[in-house]
Amino acid sequence: MDGARGPGIDTPAGYTRLRRIGAGAEADVFQAWEEHAQEWVVLRIFHGYVSGRRQEADFADRYESAARLGAHPGIVGVRSGGVTATGRAWLATDLVRGGTLADALRSGPFPPERALALAAVLADALAWAHATPVTHGRLDADHVLLAADGQPMLTGFALAAAEQSPRADVSALAVLLVHLLTGRPGTTTPELARYPGLAAVPGLIRLLADGQVPASAAEFAYRLRDIAARLQQPALSAPSGAYPALTAPSGAYPALTAPSATSARLTVPTATHRAPTQENPLLYARKRPATGRRRAGLTAVGLVVAVAGAVGAVHLASGGTETPSALPATAPATGTGGAAVTPTCPPATTEVADGSRPATLWWPFDEGTGTVGCDAAGSDTATLSAGAGWRTVVPTALRLTADTAGSYASGSAPAVRTDQSFTVMARVFLTDTDATHGVLSQPGSTSSGFILKYEKRTDSWRLIMPRTDVASPVVDGPSSTTKPVVGAWTHLAAVYDAGARQITLYVDGTAEDTVAHPQSWNATGPVQVARSWYDGAWTDRFAGAIADVRAYQEVVPAAEIDTIANLSR
Repeated sequence: MDGARGPGIDTPAGYTRLRRIGAGAEADVFQAWEEHAQEWVVLRIFHGYVSGRRQEADFADRYESAARLGAHPGIVGVRSGGVTATGRAWLATDLVRGGTLADALRSGPFPPERALALAAVLADALAWAHATPVTHGRLDADHVLLAADGQPMLTGFALAAAEQSPRADVSALAVLLVHLLTGRPGTTTPELARYPGLAAVPGLIRLLADGQVPASAAEFAYRLRDIAARLQQPALSAPSGAYPALTAPSGAYPALTAPSATSARLTVPTATHRAPTQENPLLYARKRPATGRRRAGLTAVGLVVAVAGAVGAVHLASGGTETPSALPATAPATGTGGAAVTPTCPPATTEVADGSRPATLWWPFDEGTGTVGCDAAGSDTATLSAGAGWRTVVPTALRLTADTAGSYASGSAPAVRTDQSFTVMARVFLTDTDATHGVLSQPGSTSSGFILKYEKRTDSWRLIMPRTDVASPVVDGPSSTTKPVVGAWTHLAAVYDAGARQITLYVDGTAEDTVAHPQSWNATGPVQVARSWYDGAWTDRFAGAIADVRAYQEVVPAAEIDTIANLSR
């Protein structure tokens, strides 16, 4: 398939324009064009053949594990996988425009602060993998990618190899840290004493000494951040505190972020030591937001060969009409966002979780720059206010602050008719519970047709729908039974069933409360992100990040809401 322009006998359906970019003991690696998503991907076609139910089940288990690993922003995820017509297993991953850590190390060692920060992020990723549980098995500089923004990402998990202990992964990371600090692979810990700058780092050589490296990746991450903090503040005693018991990740990164005051700025190091640029992008897998137009899901069902020894990729993508009336002069509908910018947005798509249900609005908020968010389902771009920005770490999202009144994003039209059945969704990252924080709303003249929010009074996620568009209206609203978690991504969905006259609140794909809503009306203002229009005033500013905002003019079934909620970010 070297230099192939189209599909061959061993090429998965839907992938064309293959160009070999590597080969290894396990697989041939190609750059390929994914027709479904209309973008370049990395395609690995394994040398081994899958035959028989036992091997099929083993293949499904291995790549289901790979899919789970991709939920962490520091681990390369998978887009899809399957078996070719000839029985060869294959895997498609996203593309990263960057290089490996080995490439960057050719320029010499890293400054201690950056080396420690990089190693701590990789230790976080290993802790996540070990809780899955999956071990890496062959961690070195060639299996760490550095994206253009300096974000390190683990790749090359030896899923087909024999299981090894998590301790071996941590030991390998300690060896890699020595490589980062000295620029020389194979340097032993005692040799660190020959580097005066490193010998002066409080606690570093002792941590890396034989027998002193922690068995737990989470503890190793904590110790690294502790040393980094003392490096910046040498007066601190060593050690500065006992390692706290960190629970295994429950599914929401960054649950394993170290609890030190300096960890926020150490989690994603600045790219002061980038990999060399090249004429052609190096093709590695980079985790991207799970928007349906750009990412496909992986399920064990789609990976088990059922018919003719071939299974293609299983794609999990997602998925009004009245002209809106102007809002009152005291309630501007759009943000300033700086100078007017005409976005370059990709063509709209009708893809949703089941491949057929059209969305009326879909803002992935994965641009990462500029003052607009593209509508993947239509033409209503979101305009960012002057106080809104972008989350600079993976996954990309809209960044908001409750300290700034003008921190929100606004559409130019209503997303749905609120007097008919509808579903709205968003993925949110809450950074505090100090006040009520609005997620989505659609204004009328005095109040909103719906408001999805975190409510301080009840310490819950809440959906309210006023019965009339008046001041101090009677409202109906379900509340979550799950307590909101600060520092974790949460998927929220609000459903109004006009036929049943009921509203339901979903949290992470589960319906948590349903209440009656006997009276409805149509709010015709432009949909809002990160603020609420209530009693004739803007309120409930959001603190954190919001992404993957979707709206449907119908009741989306519970199973599809669960599918969308479980798409990895």
